[in-house]
Amino acid sequence: MKKILFCLILVFSCGEGLREEVLHRYSNGNKRTVVTYQGKGKSEKVVNRIEYYENGNIEEEELFESNNKTEKKYYQDGNVKSVSKYSSDNKLIFKEKYYSNSMLARKFHDDKDIYYDSDGTKFSNGKNSYLTERLIATYPYNSFRRGIMMGLMERWGMNIDYNKKVVVYNKLVLDYNRADINNNIKDIKFEIIFNEIKLLAKFPISFDELITEIPELEYTLDGGRRYKKKIKISKEDIKSFANDCVNVYIKKNIHKN
Repeated sequence: MKKILFCLILVFSCGEGLREEVLHRYSNGNKRTVVTYQGKGKSEKVVNRIEYYENGNIEEEELFESNNKTEKKYYQDGNVKSVSKYSSDNKLIFKEKYYSNSMLARKFHDDKDIYYDSDGTKFSNGKNSYLTERLIATYPYNSFRRGIMMGLMERWGMNIDYNKKVVVYNKLVLDYNRADINNNIKDIKFEIIFNEIKLLAKFPISFDELITEIPELEYTLDGGRRYKKKIKISKEDIKSFANDCVNVYIKKNIHKN
């Protein structure tokens, strides 16, 4: 239905004098690039351009109007991937992006940029951002090895008291020895914050809530050979981690589409 409406807009807005030309074809004879022109001679202009997948489905469609350009992209199965509208000076004024399951991933309009998870949960409204359970699950610190080591630490009772929030991070979990700790403080802090968020198990959770829920505690890093370093997690560390989570997720799951 969306494709039909798009074509009807083209027909009614352009009127008569349309000419369609196939510029490129695939080796199997299927159309690859089709351009529609309006007018004749010096007044002729491009009003529509369509790129096709080799299977015959539309890959990308552009509609050129007097004051703006509308661009639509599709997945190979025909589902809409994105809809974008640009002003006459090529400034983005509207954009919607969709996951392959047709759920809305991003909506940009009136300078508001809102992002959604693939299950429909909003994780950024342009003013505040939220961490979702799915987003945390795909973050790099959620590793199989780390899960095993945390489980062993709980089983062996190695300096862990989750209720009192007293944690000594052993070098087996951190994967750093004394020589590496000082050079990897940011990554270590991020791993501690990640663990605290998993313990909270409260999703979706906003950045502001994270800062409130995660106390500024002192953590001990055990690098082995009697080397221990005490660090604190600040509000700035928490916000930096949360921003990194969202940015990594957006890059991997939305911007790649």
